[in-house]
This record gives sequence, structure tokens and C-alpha cells, in this order.
Amino acid sequence: MGDRCAAGKVIAVHGHRDEASINHLKWDVLINVYNTIKSQIDKAESFLMQGNNLSQKGQYEKAIALYDKAIDIKPNYYEALDRREMALMYLKKYKEAIADYDKATKIKPDYYDAWYHRGYGLRHLGKYQEAIASYERAI
Repeated sequence: MGDRCAAGKVIAVHGHRDEASINHLKWDVLINVYNTIKSQIDKAESFLMQGNNLSQKGQYEKAIALYDKAIDIKPNYYEALDRREMALMYLKKYKEAIADYDKATKIKPDYYDAWYHRGYGLRHLGKYQEAIASYERAI
């Protein structure tokens, strides 16, 4: 509905009334919306890659900040959640990491890496039965 209103306002401002002009303007609006969304997705992926590079260098706090940016742009970005979880694990922030694993497995229940890493964190917290259950979900 929002795009329809925007297209209607653009049409009204330009005074176009013929069908071809209206369709052209509608396509322009759709293309602009698509390009904006694609640009945001590209930014999120860029933040993920930059975070991965920092994580590989052991700069986990800086990596987490970039993963946060990726997740802010794309909240269901389970890959960024997984990478942030791993960085948190390296910092021995197991409770925070497990919270991210829980989010990632809600978004993608068959994401075996998250289940495996969740088990790893639970094991370090001494929650062995929960860890075993997570490992079983990973297989």
C-alpha cells in the first residue's frame, strides 16, 4: 500500500494520466525500492565479511561490532548470528553466545553449525544434558 501511495503522489505531481506513464512510474518506484533493499543486503554481507577477517586475526570485539551492524540491517541473518556467537565463544562469553545460538536456530532450525556450537557453549557452562541434546540436533 505504501508504494502504491508513493507512486500515486509521483503521478499526481507530474500530472501523468496515460497508462504507459503510470506504469513507467510504478516500475521506477519498484526498481528504487529493490535497489535500496539490495544495497542494504550488500552492506550486511560486507559487514559479515569484514567481521570474519577481524575474527580470523583474533580481533573478536571489533568483529562483534561488525556482526552487530550486519544483524541490525538484516535481523534474521543467521550466518552473522553464528559468526558473532563464535566470536563470543572465543571471548568465553558463553551465555551471550548461547542466546545468539537460540536466535539462529529459531530462524533456521536445521542449521547444524549453530546446534553444534550451542552444545559446545552449554558444555562449558556445565549444562551437559542440554549440550547433548544440542549435539544430537546437530547430527
